This record gives sequence, structure tokens and C-alpha cells, in this order.
Amino acid sequence: MEIYLIRHGESMQSSLEYFCEEKQTMNPPLTSKGVEQAHKLADRLKDVEFDKIYTSDLERAVQTANIINNSVHANIDIYKQFRAIDMGEIHKKSWDDFAEIYSKRSDTRNAGER
Repeated sequence: MEIYLIRHGESMQSSLEYFCEEKQTMNPPLTSKGVEQAHKLADRLKDVEFDKIYTSDLERAVQTANIINNSVHANIDIYKQFRAIDMGEIHKKSWDDFAEIYSKRSDTRNAGER
């Protein structure tokens, strides 16, 4: 058995515009460069026989899987569990908030070590 681990193509930068309330996470689509990357990879994989393609349910991953599947013709299984780690409310914060969030997290961890 061979397993290919493939990351999605380049996606739009995460911003509140791409926050998906239903999925409670950022869900940006591929950029035009990401689509091009997926097509190039699909071309490289066209002679590989795949039984299945497994992907997360996020748009950029599904887009990448569909583009690749146009060349390899496998069944695609979509799973929420294949998403990246859930960062919770941090997705809705700005970069300016990270120093404070990190500081609070560090204080909480250090308090547990005392």
C-alpha cells in the first residue's frame, strides 16, 4: 500500500471574510496560484492509481481534491476530522491580539507548574 500525503494549494489569507459560522473555522478558497498548483500536481499524478482520496471538508482541501481527481478518477471521501487543529476563538482575533493571548496562555501554564 502506498499513501500520498498532499496539502492543499495556496489559499486566500484567512480573514473574518472567510470565517464559516457553520463550520466554526476559517474556510478560505484557493487562490488562482493554488488552483494552478493543484492542476500541476494532478498532471504529475495522472498515472498513479488511487483507490480513494480522503480530504477535510474545508473548501481549499475539497477544491484541491477535486482538481486532482479530474486526473486520477478515484472516489473522494470528505471528513471533518481531517481539518487542521481547531484554534477556537483565536480565529476571530487580529494579529495585534496574539501577544496578549500568548501571555495569558503562558501565565496559565506556568501557574499549573507551581
